[in-house]
Amino acid sequence: MDTRRDHVVAVKSITHASSDRELQELYFSIYDQREAAGFILPCNSFKKDHIPLLQSALVSNMVLDCRDELDQFI
Repeated sequence: MDTRRDHVVAVKSITHASSDRELQELYFSIYDQREAAGFILPCNSFKKDHIPLLQSALVSNMVLDCRDELDQFI
């Protein structure tokens, strides 16, 4: 599966988590993505309040990964 698509799926899944436990499990499942984005927080500390920060880090990382492609349009 495409890495960018994985990021989008991860962001959507975390946004729709119904409990802190489900949220923490989803957060744990995207370890590589959040590490690449520089978002390191212990799984048991991750709460719904952290979702906007994680989303921002993941989206920022996606944009930076596409920088060469995006520069072609400038």
